[in-house]
Amino acid sequence: MTITSQTSKSGPYSGNDSITTFAYTFLATDEEHLIVTLLDADGVTETVQTLGAAEDYTVTGVGTVSGGTVEMAVPPATGEQLLITRSVTKTQEINLQNRAALVPEIIEDSFDKLTQIVQDLQGLSDRSVKIGPFDDLGDVDTLYDDILAAQTGAETAQTAAETSAAEAAASAASILSGALIDRGSNINGVWVRFADGTQICTGSFTASSIVANGSGTWSDPYSTDGVDITHAAAFISAPVLTGQAVFTSGIYNRQPSLFRVATVKVAIATQLRVFRMSDAANADTPLINYISVGRWV
Repeated sequence: MTITSQTSKSGPYSGNDSITTFAYTFLATDEEHLIVTLLDADGVTETVQTLGAAEDYTVTGVGTVSGGTVEMAVPPATGEQLLITRSVTKTQEINLQNRAALVPEIIEDSFDKLTQIVQDLQGLSDRSVKIGPFDDLGDVDTLYDDILAAQTGAETAQTAAETSAAEAAASAASILSGALIDRGSNINGVWVRFADGTQICTGSFTASSIVANGSGTWSDPYSTDGVDITHAAAFISAPVLTGQAVFTSGIYNRQPSLFRVATVKVAIATQLRVFRMSDAANADTPLINYISVGRWV
């Protein structure tokens, strides 16, 4: 017979959990010459299947130039791939006798077998690593080691790149978590919001005279009038508020003082005032600066 097919491979075919029949399109003179290989969904693990009705597959079309089919006992799963190749035994079993009859069919079968062997070897050669015709053959002995080293280097580089990308993403997330995302001001002061949910509000006002209240004793110290303030922006829970009093008058700016607030709520704080912790009776009017720190989300 003539052999018109120039390949000895069919597939790969993709599994779908249902198809069991797969065609091969080349001559196989013996069902055992066919090799059926299943590639796992991981894309790495290859498993050569076992021929036989009670095993993995059976074959039809043996001896047909156009090929036949492989019938799988279990359909390949989705994600798996199936490949059909051929490997003819490398033997020559024809013994031509001197002056014996020369049967053309026997000679043609021998040529067919040689052609199939050449095709099988060509398939292996096509999938092999080659060097150029001008390359030094002395490098062949180290070629495999060089390939493995290159693969290891590539895998190391990929791992390093993935690690670097992950670290960069984590760093970006860390930076963004503290990033300023909004700010503003109004008659109540200035507010700043950060990506991590932190909110800071600041404000100031000029208080009444430091001696507006009290008598200058430890039990009844001088103090400004209490003032209620509104945060520049509301918090979702009561913030922490602190403040300072700035005095500008003479030696009394060095007198000890105490900042006090009665209550702090999400939108307001009540009775902000400053106490003078001495009996100095100078009627100074301090500037009170305050800051509230809490969360906006």
